[in-house]
Amino acid sequence: MYSNNCVLAVLVNGKPVNELANGSVNIPFDTEYVIRLRNKDKKRRVVAKVFVDGENVAEGGVVVPAGGCVDLEAPVGTHKRFRFVSLDSPDAVDFGKNGPNVDKSKGLVEAHFHYEKQKPDPVVVTDHHHHHYHNYDPWWLRPRPYYRPMIPNPSPFLYGNSAVNSVGLSSGAKSMCSFNASLSAKSDTSPASFLCEESSAAMPFLGAPTVQPQSAQPQLSDGCTVEGSYSAQTFNTISMDYEETSTVLKLFLQGYDPAAARRVSTAVSRTVRKFAEETSDGEGLDTVTPSSGNVFADLGLPDAELELLKQKRLLLEKKLEESRIKKLEQELAALE
Repeated sequence: MYSNNCVLAVLVNGKPVNELANGSVNIPFDTEYVIRLRNKDKKRRVVAKVFVDGENVAEGGVVVPAGGCVDLEAPVGTHKRFRFVSLDSPDAVDFGKNGPNVDKSKGLVEAHFHYEKQKPDPVVVTDHHHHHYHNYDPWWLRPRPYYRPMIPNPSPFLYGNSAVNSVGLSSGAKSMCSFNASLSAKSDTSPASFLCEESSAAMPFLGAPTVQPQSAQPQLSDGCTVEGSYSAQTFNTISMDYEETSTVLKLFLQGYDPAAARRVSTAVSRTVRKFAEETSDGEGLDTVTPSSGNVFADLGLPDAELELLKQKRLLLEKKLEESRIKKLEQELAALE
């Protein structure tokens, strides 16, 4: 999901998962995933506050460098990867996340991106020393300025390849331009503490997540995130001022049984194979029937033999005419 130069994506086995139009992401149950936070702004860093199943998993926030990204493998401070399971699984019961999902908070991945405050440009003061000379001549001895006479119809002046006539502009006319003023949002007065990944080097933007079509998708159901395997990802704590306004991106995870997906895929393959076998012989699409030598009979037309004789007669007449024409051309060539 993308908005305001911020990207939120879910990775499984190191690859981005396709996001549907309604913002849902479908992954198999009992699968570990990674949350990718990307900042496409080349000038400012962002602080991403991440929530999974309504719980804060990034403490004060994760710093995403300008033009780079951070892959969040596990909740900060737990070293346990994100793992997506069904709501009726023993792990969901163990973590107290089983039961109905009326408010759709289970399976929700939410990120709030706060941009770093813009620093004002430094004020540059330049000292200009003016030299004043007071030995001017009296005003009556100074030369008078030259006044150009007024031209009622001035010649047009050129802009590029087009001529523009200046008639209609009075000598006192002023040039006006419109501009758009952007108001900066209110920001925190005190620096906030948040987390920065140790190896958060700027990464080039690799484009939007690739969309991979999923065939034979089984029935989807809601799930929740529990603890997975160990993650060695670590963070450092720094301080940075950021804006109060944020860009909120949300993804909704839904899961399916991988065994059921394999069964559906196998059933589809069998159906396709059966259809190919049925159409490969008999009266299917690949059937080839030899001709009887009479195309009219093959088409089932009445008086097929008579029609065939008529066509043979026309063919002989055409050949005879061609031979006669060729003979006349030879005689004319001999006379010449």
